[in-house]
Amino acid sequence: MCSAKNKSVSKGFIPPPIPDNEALRLKDLESLKILDTDAEERFDRITALIADVFDAPIVLLSLVDRDRQWFKSIHGLNVPETSREVSFCGHAIFEPETMVVEDAHDDPRFCLNPLVTGEPNIRFYAGAVIRGPSGLPVGTCCLIDRKPRKLTDRDRKRLVIFAKLLESELLQSVKLTRLQQETVMSAYFDPLTGLPNQRLFLDRLEQRLKIAGSLDSVTICVVNICRFSNVINAWGKDNANKALVVIGKRIKAAIKNKGTVARLSGDRFAVFTNRSKSARYERTPSHLRDPIPFELNDLFNQPVDVGGVELHLEANVGVTSYPHDGEDAASLLENAARCSKSVGACAHVQYYSQTLSDEASKAFAIEQRLRSAIANQSLHLHYQPIIDLKSGRLQSLEALLRWRDETLGNVSPADFIPVAEATGVIAEIGRWVVEEVCSQLVAWKRQYPGQLVPVTINLSTIQLMRSETAQEIESIVARAGVDSALIQLEVTESCFLKDFDSALCSMKKMLELGFKFLIDDFGTGFSSLSYLNKLPLHKLKLDRSFVSGIDHSDKCKALAKHIIALSQELGLIVVAEGVEDAAQARILTSMHCDQAQGYLYSRPLPPAEISQRFFED
Repeated sequence: MCSAKNKSVSKGFIPPPIPDNEALRLKDLESLKILDTDAEERFDRITALIADVFDAPIVLLSLVDRDRQWFKSIHGLNVPETSREVSFCGHAIFEPETMVVEDAHDDPRFCLNPLVTGEPNIRFYAGAVIRGPSGLPVGTCCLIDRKPRKLTDRDRKRLVIFAKLLESELLQSVKLTRLQQETVMSAYFDPLTGLPNQRLFLDRLEQRLKIAGSLDSVTICVVNICRFSNVINAWGKDNANKALVVIGKRIKAAIKNKGTVARLSGDRFAVFTNRSKSARYERTPSHLRDPIPFELNDLFNQPVDVGGVELHLEANVGVTSYPHDGEDAASLLENAARCSKSVGACAHVQYYSQTLSDEASKAFAIEQRLRSAIANQSLHLHYQPIIDLKSGRLQSLEALLRWRDETLGNVSPADFIPVAEATGVIAEIGRWVVEEVCSQLVAWKRQYPGQLVPVTINLSTIQLMRSETAQEIESIVARAGVDSALIQLEVTESCFLKDFDSALCSMKKMLELGFKFLIDDFGTGFSSLSYLNKLPLHKLKLDRSFVSGIDHSDKCKALAKHIIALSQELGLIVVAEGVEDAAQARILTSMHCDQAQGYLYSRPLPPAEISQRFFED
């Protein structure tokens, strides 16, 4: 029996020691990816069979973690884990195969163990070691009884066999996971360079095109190494492959996180990068083009060292640009590839068409006409209603700029706003918009007293970052005698990407003057959540890309639901953009979205039609 003199530690029992290779053992355990997973029938069937064969009340598949033993399969016990300090299995993993304790009361290691003196009142224990992928002990298959018993040699061998069976199931999961990973790698990645292959490149490009906003441009480049067959013939395929690996690394290092790099096949690589469309409207033609294609071409100025041999390679770069040179990923890539082959000489950058030059001419024409647009009164505002989803009542209006030029005709904001920003005309236009909105609010107040709703004005990044903007808006509003609460300012996430602190400071100045802020196109930027709790926002606009798929895409629905819930938890009013039909509105209402905007309710209308539809009885 156990007595006080048996106590070798103050606790009254001996905790299991820590193996010398504990770090490696834990790594082996973690590689199983099994800890804290749900119960599985494939393991539970085996432990139930073991209990029946050995007539044992408790059978466990126990895994010895850093500070605990966790049970993947449990028969006859109601706890999912125990402390490693009191575990029998922590001792058992030191044995080559099995550890048997016929009567815990007679074993000085366990006689005063809490699992012996209390529930589950262990008297008998037999554990067979289970090993991980590297052969290190990670746990046991163990039998437990509440009364002393012996284990025959035959039973000991049978227990080892059962442990091997459980071990095989555990390792099978690892093999299956590795097989799945290898399958994915072979399907989507180039085995030589480790870069995405053409299939994954097209998939990623297609996804990027789907979320490309009005101010986004995507550049697609195909790098075609010139006369690479000569390298294969002269230096062999192995050296040629090594050269391709080096080139792949160079391209990836050059692009960094600005886009995606892929190896298409043989001697061709592909790249797509993102940039702001407004960057294309510079004063000098040399700045109209993305520098990335030329940087890719310059990578070949340095020789490639392969086994001490310097290979001097050249490449042509074919370039297409979305949305100008195609609407889908496949055609954009195909056209870029065609360009990379069409150049007669090497070391050239070839654009798919003259669209960039045409665009520069168009931008110049827009710039010339835009400077006089305010003076000749060709700018005007339309207003789109924002509706309360529950009551259906008008909550606010968004002011949307329109331009009809006598020479150019109707010019899209997507075309003239970037030019206005690049030339600085945006500041003058911005002041005009505020003046026009205030003038309209005064007119509505005079005609329809008591029916005014706030009007949202869009602020560009340049306007937000100008130190004079806050004072200019405040001055215009004060002169007009308009309550600042009736002016709401709408910004996008792009306003905060370059200089978050300055943008935030500007917002706070305007907030102090009584203006409220909305953030537009939420969910399309790169740092949505990190900005959300820092910005002094009143409303958030759920981007139309989520709304358009909300009635047929589970992913869109889940994202929209979580964005709405998170925003409202932060005290924000949520406005859904681009609501086109009643089904979308019903789903948004069920998600407790506050307000909606879109063609279901009204297209943008001139002031007279707004008055007729929403203010007149």
